[in-house]
Amino acid sequence: MKKGSSEYAKRIISLLLASALTLAGLPAGFSKAHADSAVAGTPGGVDESLLKLWLKADPASMTVNGSGEVTSWKDSGPQENNFINDGTVGASSPRTKPKYVASNPSLNFQPAVQFIRAGTGSILVDVDGLFAQDEAVDRASVYVTAGGLTETNKSSQIFYETLQGKGKLGAYLPFYSNPNTQILWDSGDLASGSNPRLTTGYNVPLRQYNSWGFQFDSQPVTGNVYQSITLDGQSYATSTASRLPMKGVGSNPMTIGSALSGGSGYDGQLGELIVFNGALTAMQHNQVQTYMALKFGTPLKGKDYVSAGVTPQVVWPYTLNAAFNNNVAGIARDEEGALAMDTSRSGEDPVASQIIISAKQALTDKQYLLWGDNESTAASVPYGSGFKRSTRTWKVQNTGHVGAVQVAFPQGLLPSGGLLLTSNSGDFSDAVSLPLTQVTLHGETYYAADATLVDGLYFTFAEKLPDIQLSALDAWTGSQHLSMTPTFSPAKLDGYEVTVPENASSIGLDWQAEAGIAVNATLTNNTVTNQPVSDTNQIAMTAGINKMKVNASSGSSINTYALQAYRLSAKGTNGRIPMNATTVTASSYQPNTTNIPANVVDGIWDNDVRWSASGQGEWLQFDLGQPETVTYLNIAFLNAIDRVSSFEILGSNQADFQQSTVLLTKRSSRALRVGDSILQPYVLGQPGSYRYLRLVGYGNSASGSSSSWNSITEVELYTGIPPEVTEPTGPTGPPQAGDKPVEPLPPIQVVRVHSASELQTALDQATPGTTIELQNGTYEQQGPFIIKDKQGTAAQPIRVIAAEQGKAIIAGDSYMYIQNASYVSVEGLTFHSSGGSEDSENSLRSRGVPEELLSSLKGLHPGVELYDTTNISILRNTFALDETGQKYRFTKGGQIIWCVIGVDNSCRYGSEYNANNAVYTGETSHTPGSTLLTDGGTDRHYIRVEGNGSHNRIAYNDIGPKTGFGAAITYDGRDMVSQYDVIEYNYFHDMGPRVTNGMEAIRLGLSGLSLVPGHVTVQYNLFDSLNGEDEIVSVKSSDNTIRYNTILNSFGGMVARHGHRNSFYGNFILADGKKEGTSGFRIYGNDHQIYNNYMEGLTDDAVTIDGGTEDAGPDGSANPMIRWGIGVNDVAPLRSLEPARQTELLRGHWRQYNVQIFNNTIVNPAGKASALKMAKRTFEPTGTQVYNNVIFSNAGTIFNEKDITDGRPNYVGNMTDGLAAVSATATVVNATYKGDLKLVRSMDGLIRLSPLSPAVDAAQGPYLPGDDMDGQRRTHTVDVGADEYAPASVLTQRPLTLSDVGPNAGQNIPVKEEKPALNSLQISSNLTITPAFSSEITYYTVTVPTSISSLTVTPASVTKGAAIQVSVDGSTQQYVLSGSESRTLAIAASGSVILLDVTMPSGVHKTYTIRAQRPAASGSSSSGSSSGPSSDSSSGSTPVPAPTPTPIPEPSKPSVEPKDPSTTVPTQESFADIPNHWASDVISRAAAKGIVNGYGDGSFKPDEPMTRIQFAAMLVRALGLKAEASTTPFADGADIPPWAVGELGAALKAGILQGYEDDSLRPNKAINRTEMVAMLIRAYAQQGSTSSPVTFSDSSQIPAWALPFISQAASLGLVTGREQNSFEPLAEATRAEAVTIIMRLLER
Repeated sequence: MKKGSSEYAKRIISLLLASALTLAGLPAGFSKAHADSAVAGTPGGVDESLLKLWLKADPASMTVNGSGEVTSWKDSGPQENNFINDGTVGASSPRTKPKYVASNPSLNFQPAVQFIRAGTGSILVDVDGLFAQDEAVDRASVYVTAGGLTETNKSSQIFYETLQGKGKLGAYLPFYSNPNTQILWDSGDLASGSNPRLTTGYNVPLRQYNSWGFQFDSQPVTGNVYQSITLDGQSYATSTASRLPMKGVGSNPMTIGSALSGGSGYDGQLGELIVFNGALTAMQHNQVQTYMALKFGTPLKGKDYVSAGVTPQVVWPYTLNAAFNNNVAGIARDEEGALAMDTSRSGEDPVASQIIISAKQALTDKQYLLWGDNESTAASVPYGSGFKRSTRTWKVQNTGHVGAVQVAFPQGLLPSGGLLLTSNSGDFSDAVSLPLTQVTLHGETYYAADATLVDGLYFTFAEKLPDIQLSALDAWTGSQHLSMTPTFSPAKLDGYEVTVPENASSIGLDWQAEAGIAVNATLTNNTVTNQPVSDTNQIAMTAGINKMKVNASSGSSINTYALQAYRLSAKGTNGRIPMNATTVTASSYQPNTTNIPANVVDGIWDNDVRWSASGQGEWLQFDLGQPETVTYLNIAFLNAIDRVSSFEILGSNQADFQQSTVLLTKRSSRALRVGDSILQPYVLGQPGSYRYLRLVGYGNSASGSSSSWNSITEVELYTGIPPEVTEPTGPTGPPQAGDKPVEPLPPIQVVRVHSASELQTALDQATPGTTIELQNGTYEQQGPFIIKDKQGTAAQPIRVIAAEQGKAIIAGDSYMYIQNASYVSVEGLTFHSSGGSEDSENSLRSRGVPEELLSSLKGLHPGVELYDTTNISILRNTFALDETGQKYRFTKGGQIIWCVIGVDNSCRYGSEYNANNAVYTGETSHTPGSTLLTDGGTDRHYIRVEGNGSHNRIAYNDIGPKTGFGAAITYDGRDMVSQYDVIEYNYFHDMGPRVTNGMEAIRLGLSGLSLVPGHVTVQYNLFDSLNGEDEIVSVKSSDNTIRYNTILNSFGGMVARHGHRNSFYGNFILADGKKEGTSGFRIYGNDHQIYNNYMEGLTDDAVTIDGGTEDAGPDGSANPMIRWGIGVNDVAPLRSLEPARQTELLRGHWRQYNVQIFNNTIVNPAGKASALKMAKRTFEPTGTQVYNNVIFSNAGTIFNEKDITDGRPNYVGNMTDGLAAVSATATVVNATYKGDLKLVRSMDGLIRLSPLSPAVDAAQGPYLPGDDMDGQRRTHTVDVGADEYAPASVLTQRPLTLSDVGPNAGQNIPVKEEKPALNSLQISSNLTITPAFSSEITYYTVTVPTSISSLTVTPASVTKGAAIQVSVDGSTQQYVLSGSESRTLAIAASGSVILLDVTMPSGVHKTYTIRAQRPAASGSSSSGSSSGPSSDSSSGSTPVPAPTPTPIPEPSKPSVEPKDPSTTVPTQESFADIPNHWASDVISRAAAKGIVNGYGDGSFKPDEPMTRIQFAAMLVRALGLKAEASTTPFADGADIPPWAVGELGAALKAGILQGYEDDSLRPNKAINRTEMVAMLIRAYAQQGSTSSPVTFSDSSQIPAWALPFISQAASLGLVTGREQNSFEPLAEATRAEAVTIIMRLLER
């Protein structure tokens, strides 16, 4: 997209104004952090008119999806050349998206974008390129900061655009032309001949970062240099080969990261890319390079550093500081030059040794402070008492009087701390010393001091010597002294190493210390950890790394020396180098798993024991103890038959691989076939002698997010002659169809059973592939039906199915018990089991089921019990258990009472149930309407999942009713819960009455198991009108996902009760604003995410984070340090406590750490409900992030904080509307937008963003989801809230209905749907409708006294699957739950029309009309009381409707505005949504005649209401009337859409359309069928008229003024009736009906 600089200037001014407002404490949509970083200049201060592209990787320029992938990179320059990857760009789409790196330590901690080479290469594209059609490109200057390459022998296209002719603008870093590695710069056009691209030899160092400059000049002034390349400021190559000016194409894209057609992928990180459309002067070139160098910490070699602008200052003179031009870095603020660096360090290697300097107060414009060092490696010199001064010295250049700064040295330079020394001379003869204190910067330890570094000052550090020192430390084995590296120095505490010969089983340590110093040692190796050494002369050594600590103590002070001893191992006869857990490390491994690096050297490779890490460049590192020439490795990749993995192997003699050699270039693993060994040899192409080998992974060929994983089960290293390996000659990749030999499946056995005994016999005899079909009937035996130790397969499961859905019933003492089984499916049954008998468990006992499990089943049978199962499916069953006999407890008047469900006169007083206790006969907690609550009882669950299982599925079940105590589905276990299970598409209903605790619909885990991962997914379930308890879904384990569920008008919400790292997203929680206790989420524990959820009408808080009674810290580990009070002794490691105490603490409310709440939509809460309630128990929540939520509320306080002081959340990007107060805290109010959010209620009943909403494109990072609540991808700048405005997108997620869940859903089986209808309808204020209600009657009247200005309706549908919408006088439709009361409906002074639309899931609907009329005035006639538009009828004045009163603030639905057919929507004869519509043909004919147009997304929307202005325009077009301007003023003239102005004038002139008596036109009001016919006949009247009596069944309901029109239309055949020959005069006319009636008129 090409935009001029004036728009850019406006944007800059807006940014500056917003920054000023924010800094002044006024809300302007920016946080202070944004304001501080907003420097409205250009790189180097170069004229912005030359700035063609400026891609900087700051968060504000990025759109990042939930996987951390960049989907959009915004241009920060004036041209808005934005780069995207929305899944459609490039060949072979969808192409890989690059990843966002929030902070790169090698780039001065600046953000960057990580591109990868794998596959066709990751890519970003500006679809129309940088240059417009025919735009002249005479000169160009490009600047790039990039690096971190993982290989250099592949061509890597970093950016490219093709222009007219032979014009190009692109570069390769590197360009590989075997055997040479080069840099390629391609720019300019050619008249003819070959392409003289500028290439220069350069071996790009692996993982190094540099700033590059590329210049093109088709008209060079001096030197005839047409192309040039600079590297870190130095000229590196030039070309005098003539190049011609270029011209843009306009439609050609520019790509970053790889070629548009695929390949040439750049495999590194890009920090910034700048393009100037012009040749810069030498000074401008220097200014831009200074900008890049200071921002990213890259060097600027051989040049002065200069400030920005037309009068630059030298801020680091290169010649003057000749001895200190190493590791130059700086902090600066330069408004012209877009620099705002308050903290900085050099990015030169080794970065771990670079100092960090940070300003102590905000810098002002043109302040620069730079420093560089002499890079001395000479030994330190003594300094005073107990210190030694480093010979590495830094010099300062201070421009603009920068004040105090913090100078921080890495701990590795001075392990024990020390002093900062400053001096006016380089010999430090006048040094001033400042003590250094330990600080943490960027997650690393530094020693820092504050100082003022004046211009020309020198500084260094003096390292503190240890207080207690050993004077000597030696290691030996037998009589052999072991050489120590480095040589022991008393002041050096760590980094010592000795190599132990393979035949030495032990070593001895010898040390010397002053008198009074006690010395001891500890040992850690492959067998012991921190074991005290009892005999320092015989310290047992295991193979590999042995770590020893030598502790010297004087009693008051202690010092520790660290020594590592590597014991070598004898190689195998085949040259294999033994490895163990101490000799292999990794960059990372899969969190919360045992997939650790040690697994690759355990000697096992044919199972799932592995190392796994996700991401490009994750590595395994092997320490060989000494340099060895490894010639090949045997590697076993996980799932090697199904996918190939990408990897390379590096060698180094440095553990940190600062210098390394590629031993095996990046390649793919072999695609294996059945029968191949998974352990495959890989021969090194360039073997060498190295101590360390690193296997670097780059993901695999699997689809989706699985492709990022590096998973290896075994690695073996070998020296000697490698095997001869023949690589596959065909294309690599997973096996093709037919490659795997498959044994023929045995015939499937279908066993039909008719009785309980036949069923159990069939279960006992079942083998893989057996289908047991239960014929209709009841199946009951003593005890459960048992499936134990049965193993089906994925291809041949064991199926237990009903012959006819729901008609095989498990009842009585029986249920389904499945243990130690896999691939078993139970389908289509009805479970109506009772509680069980005394002997129910005998059959289980006889089969070896342990007593501890039997005791939990006795008398409390579930419907299904799963124990230690994998891949079990519980599908399409009905769970309606017989709860007769289940006991429940409640308290009344202070006395405990027990009752038995289904047993009359069973209630007894007492702490336990005893039939002999005193009888209670009063109200119980199960009495309808009772306010008593069940507070205990005997637990009974419908489905129990226990033991150590995995990958089970519970889906499409009907669960309910349930009145007894206990969760419907519960997950328990021994030491873990069943993992990776899925609970989906289930229908939960009729649960209640209320209990205080213990009637969850789903409970995942127990408090005692809360710290173990579950990885259970709960999705697509419908929870309908539940009334059990306040935890509908109760999560009591870790790492689970709760998504895409719908909760309808149910008491309670979703609760993360125990555990960590659970995700709740995409859920719809809908309530009517009246039912008490409807809530959203309540959270305890760490690192939970709540996002993309939609909540409406809740009467309790949407999100509650109310602090903790226990504090287990932020790490989320399985054995945390747990604190239960504020006393110094109220803390201990959890697992160090007694089991009973552990249980007690695990049951507590754990403090919340780092909960993320972002992009939710919360609308219309009721009562005092808050969007977010924060409170404190013993401990406050901490680290809560509240980002980008949309909230519309007239109730309570939106962000309600109680007793929060230190734990206040970070509020960013939240947007609110409505009457509710944002917060009682000024800082929260200032951080929150409040204003008109321009929300609308869409056709599906949900409140969404309109295109004019300020929430569109307003989200702020870093918490940005990749999609929205509808399943739409957020492809551009993310919107605030759960909904992404994308009207043309197909919605994949929506609130669930009954047709989506339960046994009959998802089968594509035609289900006979009941007709839409109401079975009752009530009006508030004791008003009575006429006639009496009947489902078949659709038109009613009600007389509303003048004293009543509003009323409510309570409709109830015949079927649960219907949706009910209510509107008054065409205003916003509101959804009303069946049996619930609507929100207030305003009744106009002259009366109103209320419409109730009942819609089935298929779309079939029925409309009920209530005409609310006012009492007739005294002495007036009622004959003229029908309302309608003004008519020119001679019958007299006709009353007209008054404008609808303004409702209370609530998002409203905008009127439909078709696009202007003459400018935006081309005439079309077919639309995407009409092929199967009843009016398809007539709509197509009307479109062909130009009478109607569609919408911009290609649809016609035939069933949407027709507005007055739309119908008038259609009539004007149909009659061929000439458009003309109207001179008639209307009170609501602003509502007339611009596209309709001409046609409106014609309609008014022809009398087709008329205004109302209040001088309004109401152009966007939905037209009813009466008005439509009246307008049509007015148009037809020009051609003559005829009429006949009206014979519709509801003729009496037609307004008197409209009867002549309808009579004439009926006689002409223009209108027909609807169902039962009714005309339905007040029903809204649809667009399809309107087109049909017009075409009938034309085609008569």
